[in-house]
Amino acid sequence: MVELRALNYAYVRELSRRRLLRQPLPQSYQPVQYDSLLLPGTVLHNQRLVTANGALFHDLRQPHAELCGYFSDLMRYRNQPVQLAHAIWQMFDDSKKGHKEIQHDHQYAYVSVSCSDTYFVVRLDRHPSTPTHAEREGYSNWQRQHVPVP
Repeated sequence: MVELRALNYAYVRELSRRRLLRQPLPQSYQPVQYDSLLLPGTVLHNQRLVTANGALFHDLRQPHAELCGYFSDLMRYRNQPVQLAHAIWQMFDDSKKGHKEIQHDHQYAYVSVSCSDTYFVVRLDRHPSTPTHAEREGYSNWQRQHVPVP
């Protein structure tokens, strides 16, 4: 499994770098930040994708921007979070117009990324997140099952 913390920080760096290349910066520019409180919902949506057996879909109940893709397309970067973050960014930049616009929208400054053996999910928001009780519980259960204890 991809180490999520490293992937999240690598994607934030990649997204920041790419946005800063697009000059001039808008007056409303906010630096991109990893939002650890957005991660529980991101991970849980990834798990819903896994149980859906092959169907990509967005969680329309949430007010976030969301980008989803098949990890199998990027499997060669499994243990390379920096290269994986770049490949995720590139895949969405080359994708449908809406995906590219979301990544380039400076107002989406809060980010989290989840990656399973099957899918990856990028969530972006305009403000810091507050996970619901169900997201905190579900994420805690997921961590107990998937994160190795040192």
